[in-house]
Amino acid sequence: MGVLGKRVYRKYKQKYINKYFKYSYQCDFPNRKQIFQIQSPYLTFNEQYSPSSKYPQLLTPVTKTSISNLKLTCMKKPLIQIPTFKRIINRSMELSAPDIMPLKEEYNYNIVKLNISTIDDQQCAQTEFNGFRLTRDKLTSLTCRKWHSIITFNNTFKSMDGYHVRIFMTSCTRMKLLQIKKTSYANKSQIKKIRTIMYQVILKYLSKMTILEFVNRMAIKCEMSSEIRMKCENIYPLEDEILITKIKLLEKPQL
Repeated sequence: MGVLGKRVYRKYKQKYINKYFKYSYQCDFPNRKQIFQIQSPYLTFNEQYSPSSKYPQLLTPVTKTSISNLKLTCMKKPLIQIPTFKRIINRSMELSAPDIMPLKEEYNYNIVKLNISTIDDQQCAQTEFNGFRLTRDKLTSLTCRKWHSIITFNNTFKSMDGYHVRIFMTSCTRMKLLQIKKTSYANKSQIKKIRTIMYQVILKYLSKMTILEFVNRMAIKCEMSSEIRMKCENIYPLEDEILITKIKLLEKPQL
């Protein structure tokens, strides 16, 4: 960029700042006044503000504010920016399973996806199930193993309440009793038999449960992993962790 280009850039940059970012938002607290200065995420340039700089500090005006109670250590009732109700509907979010279910912190690697369907008169959002997955660190601990066969399985199923989902499952082989060989690899025929057992067990439970019961009992608490391991013991021994890594929602029931 030459000298002329720098001058044009500074000229339009100053006009843009004076037009949109010359306001600051002031809110009253019970015992004090504080000004919140928020930097805009839409600017393409980054420049630290200093008192000797020619340009003022970049600020954005805050609009559409409403009061909400948040339990924080520094403040009690801050004013935050909340989008309108029309924008919230059909918005998806990911939450950890212990945050929304009475579970221990040991299950924090399970992430449940929810979709906001409607909003009540009391400003409470009603959500629907939209998917399930494991965290990245838990998934790599299952798949990144040397000298073992990693058996993956995926197929489409239909729950009792009419949800069409695709379920992904992962398991890993283990060493046999009194094994001297370093590696423990399964053959293609053995992997095929293990996948059929996985399909039969998932189909048996999902056809008698709703999708939320299946996610709570089978995906998060892994109640069917012991049954799969016992049935596959004669084919090839598997590890204790036989987990559902992902549940992808394909079709919702028509109300």
